[in-house]
This record gives sequence, C-alpha cells and structure tokens, in this order.
Amino acid sequence: MFGRSLFPLLLLPCLSIAQATLPVKDFTTTDSVARTVSCHGDLRRLTHELTDRYQDPLSKTRALFVWVAHNIAYDYKGYNRTGIR
Repeated sequence: MFGRSLFPLLLLPCLSIAQATLPVKDFTTTDSVARTVSCHGDLRRLTHELTDRYQDPLSKTRALFVWVAHNIAYDYKGYNRTGIR
C-alpha cells in the first residue's frame, strides 16, 4: 500500500524535466489579432477569420480561446450577490 502512494512522487522529477524541454511559443500576435476580430452573427465566418491565418492547432485554439475570453458577457439580471433569486 505504501509503495503505491510513493510511486507518483517518484514520477514528479520526470514530469518536470519533460515540461522543461517543451518549446515556449509567443502568442502576442495571435492574442492581439483575436481581440480585434468582431462577430457579425455568422459563427462559421468568425471561426475562419480567427483560424485561417495559422497553420498549427495550438495557435488556432489560442485564437479561439482569446476571442471567447475577450468577448464573453455575463448576464446577472435577477440575481443578487449570493446567486440566489
């Protein structure tokens, strides 16, 4: 039983080394472009405007994520601070 709980701790150094070897990508341009794209009611067009300029899936995903995070709006009408009607 003790050996099973110790096993994940033995893997931690391996995981940190694996993460350290990943290349770091600069998303500054991707983020700024995604913030400038506006939606005109057509999701297919919006998706193409956000992703067509990028080749790799990570940049496409980042553009979609930044657009959603920048354009999301919460509607709290009818709720007080505790979230109860």
